[in-house]
Amino acid sequence: MTSESAHNDADLSYVRDALRALRDAGLASDAVVAGARDPRLRASARRTRVAQRDDVRALTSLMREWGRTVVVTRPVAAASAGTSAADVPVSDRGLVALLVAQAEASIRSARIEMVAGFGTVSRAHAEGTIRAGSRELAVLRRLEPEG
Repeated sequence: MTSESAHNDADLSYVRDALRALRDAGLASDAVVAGARDPRLRASARRTRVAQRDDVRALTSLMREWGRTVVVTRPVAAASAGTSAADVPVSDRGLVALLVAQAEASIRSARIEMVAGFGTVSRAHAEGTIRAGSRELAVLRRLEPEG
């Protein structure tokens, strides 16, 4: 077993949870891109979405390296017939709150991995997630509408 493939149950749980969270976070980013009025908010959501896709690829690869099957389930929200993110009017304030909640949840999960995880690759991903999430929160707080 190489150091890259060494992992414990906490690592496996972190990666599985992160993949599920990234699916949901992707929906949130897509909703912001489709519904935000502020072009800076849409641009931030687009950048975040690119990073989310990169994370999904990296974590899926890690699961395969560990000999695990990756099952991507379709979120219930996306399965609603005839309803898209653009069909639901939401204020920019609500969209910022949605992205802030996603980033904070991602950081919390990554902190748990840093404490309980063993795998060097999954811990490195968690560390990167904390840094990226902190940067995203700083941007979102600057974009947060007043009032």
